[in-house]
Amino acid sequence: MLMEGQSQERPPMNGNQSKNTTTDDEEYYVLPSIESPYIHNNTGFCYDMGHGCHENQESIQDLHQDHQDGLVSDADRDRIYQGKTF
Repeated sequence: MLMEGQSQERPPMNGNQSKNTTTDDEEYYVLPSIESPYIHNNTGFCYDMGHGCHENQESIQDLHQDHQDGLVSDADRDRIYQGKTF
């Protein structure tokens, strides 16, 4: 419901926003892209399976030991190695 003198127009969008085709009650956030081609989190592995981090024997041994100790499941172990975790 609009009050007298209010406009229903939305302000123009800049390049970082996308069109909102849903209701006005929903909010969306724009996440910036990261310029680095490889993202290494605290696990030591990135998403690029051809990158050298996947050959780092120390990181592989640490992940294997965590798996053997029951700290990570089979699925989590695979996701960590594939760089699919934060």
